[in-house]
Amino acid sequence: MLTFDFAEIHDMLGYEIVRRQHYIEALSVAAGAMERIANCEDVLQGQGGDGVRALYVQVKLPAIKKVIDFNHTYIEVLSRAQYRLADLDNNNALWDEEFITHDLKNQVSTINRETRELERGFKQVSLFVSDLVSLGHLNAQNVYQTSGEARDRIKKLSTLMENFESTVCSLNAVLRDRLHSARAAKGGIR
Repeated sequence: MLTFDFAEIHDMLGYEIVRRQHYIEALSVAAGAMERIANCEDVLQGQGGDGVRALYVQVKLPAIKKVIDFNHTYIEVLSRAQYRLADLDNNNALWDEEFITHDLKNQVSTINRETRELERGFKQVSLFVSDLVSLGHLNAQNVYQTSGEARDRIKKLSTLMENFESTVCSLNAVLRDRLHSARAAKGGIR
């Protein structure tokens, strides 16, 4: 009998969710500090003050908010996957093929789409302020690499499920033929 232990995957997803939540909390603290700096009217005066305020309000805060939004979406996707895995495990590891071939695939695509949007937003903000300050670049290669690996694993798992299903169907046909042969032999003996 083929069984699957989802505990490790479930725990890994839980760990990543907690890690992302801590990251969001840290970014929220940083965003709050930046908002307080931007609101210091008495300190930020003149053109220099306006430039610093614009840097925080128009560049850094929107970029941080995009990263926070991305991480919220990422947590939602991970939570749905964790819930579905727990549901599979509660059903004695019975596979829900739609979860593997559809939901997981869509969740990986959602992560890629959100990452591309985050990169585009960061590039736009970076171009907008490039004459004032260099923001560097946002490297999301590890997200794409991980999602590519996930997509490959989903394909392999789908193939394994199809092979398993065809094997079970073949065995079922063989057993049905043997049962009919046994019934025919039993009828011939009478």
